[in-house]
Amino acid sequence: MALAAQIKRLTKHSAIYGVGGFIQRALAVLLLPLYLKYLSKSDYGTIETLVALSTIIFTLLRSAIQNSFFRFYFDSDDEVYRARIVRTAFWSTMVAATGALAAGLILAEPISRGLFGTDDHVNLVRFAFLGLWATMNYDQLMALFRVEERSVLFSVASLANVLLTIGVTILLVVVYDQGPTGVIVGNFSGTLAVWAVRLRDSV
Repeated sequence: MALAAQIKRLTKHSAIYGVGGFIQRALAVLLLPLYLKYLSKSDYGTIETLVALSTIIFTLLRSAIQNSFFRFYFDSDDEVYRARIVRTAFWSTMVAATGALAAGLILAEPISRGLFGTDDHVNLVRFAFLGLWATMNYDQLMALFRVEERSVLFSVASLANVLLTIGVTILLVVVYDQGPTGVIVGNFSGTLAVWAVRLRDSV
């Protein structure tokens, strides 16, 4: 492929991936007025603490899998080889995410006491680990779209994720007054739904 064509292809996909990433980051800004109106400072602090915990665990569990996936996928053009890499990455992510979820469910009480000094947030901890499970598997799906250069599908999935997340979060927080639980569940609802719909593309 000519250099000019490669640059054009790279520019096209990079722009679309950038839009997809921007859409996801805009979610926090779009929901900020909702958080300020319906959550107390204590509620927001609790949510941010659990988000930070999930981010740390996500980084520890997911980065090695994703880096290896991108590294080995392009070692060969053989479709059988690439299918094996996709399945290996999928199941590695699934096992790691499920292990983290199981640990979070089992250790929810001590985690709640350790982070907040109370057992009042046990269910929030459990929901946070369910969100971690959904996010890890969703991220692997999006990585597959990227290596296969399905940038349009990547952006469509990102947009669907954001719209579902906003809708469910508003429903839970505003209509059903679920507070921090509504925020945490709402934040992974779109992720989980999009992953489930597009699951066939991962295996």
